[in-house]
Parts: sequence; structure tokens; C-alpha cells
Amino acid sequence: MTRSLFDAQAFLDALRLGGPAAERATVQMVRHYRPLLRAQLFHAGVQADDIEDLLNEILFKLVMHAGDVRAPEAFHSWARTVARNETSAHWRRLARQPASPPAAADDMDPGLDWLAQLPDPASSDPLLSRCLHGQLGRFKDEQPRRYHCIELITLGHDAREIAELIGRSYGATRQFMSECCAALLGYFKPCLDDGLEPMRRGAAKLKRSEP
Repeated sequence: MTRSLFDAQAFLDALRLGGPAAERATVQMVRHYRPLLRAQLFHAGVQADDIEDLLNEILFKLVMHAGDVRAPEAFHSWARTVARNETSAHWRRLARQPASPPAAADDMDPGLDWLAQLPDPASSDPLLSRCLHGQLGRFKDEQPRRYHCIELITLGHDAREIAELIGRSYGATRQFMSECCAALLGYFKPCLDDGLEPMRRGAAKLKRSEP
């Protein structure tokens, strides 16, 4: 899944190198963050006609000011902060509050709705990251059609675009997207809440036994 391939440390290192490495890393960062930030703007009530322009402004700032990030593990929270600041600036430019509140749940794209709920396998917690990657691999092997749907969602395709790509009706695609995300969340469940506690206790015990 595209989200799991993003490595903030590698991205920042590639930007410092410049050239083709920086270009490739920038493309990967944009693919990773475009759907996440689109969801953030959508939930903030930004009008559909304004989202793409505002999203491009945010992504441009992420690239131009990435050097300001001191620690790679802070990149995600910094990116979300940049998006919030740009959204606030957007409202000030319009000199008004959102014309209408965010769409009701029934009207929302199920990809955007579910995307915010799925944990990111690129976690700074090594045990959590290992568990999520393992479960993601199982999901890909056992449910390839649903995995492909998740890939399309994380690449930023909406329900209408995915309907065209997979050859289903719009209504059936919305239902399928929700089913795919719910299935993936089920695979991730053992990694969440108390699911990692036995692994953590084992790791701590092993560390204590080391000379």
C-alpha cells in the first residue's frame, strides 16, 4: 500500500542530495500525503472547488520547507500543522467561515472517511510498524482485490474514479470501498490496543536478559 512506503528520513536525505533522488522522493511524498491531506481539508469544510488548489499549495510548502523539520519522526505532525495553517489562511483570504459544514457521513466519500481511521504502517514505534506491515502483507496475499481497492484509495482516487477503474456502479463501488477498508482495519486490529502487549513484554524480558 502506498502509504506504507513513505520514509520521512529517506525523503529528507534525498532532498538534501538533490537531483533525480530528490525528484523521486518528492513524487513518493506527494503520493503519500495527497489523499491524507485531501481528507483533512474535506473534513475541515473546504469547498470541493477549492480543495485541489489549496492542496497543491500545501504540498508545495511541504517540499520547500521540509528542511525546517529537525527530526524525521516529527514530519507527519509538521505536515498536518502546515495543512491547518494553510486552511486558516484560506478562510482569512475568503474573509468568511465555511459556507457549509462538512458533508454528512452518508454523503462523504467512504475512502476519505475510512482513510483517517486506518493506522499508518510507517509508524515510529518499531513493534507497531512490524506488526502492521506483517498484517498488510497477509491482507495483500489473502484478499488481493480488496488490497487493490485500498491502493486506489491511498493514491487519492475518489469513488467515481474507482468505479470506472474496477468496472462497478458508483453505489456498488462505495459499498465495496467501505468493505475493503473495514476488512483491512480488521487485519490491523491485532496490532492495536492491547494486541502488542505480549510482544512488548517479550522484548523487555529479552533486553533485561542481555549481558
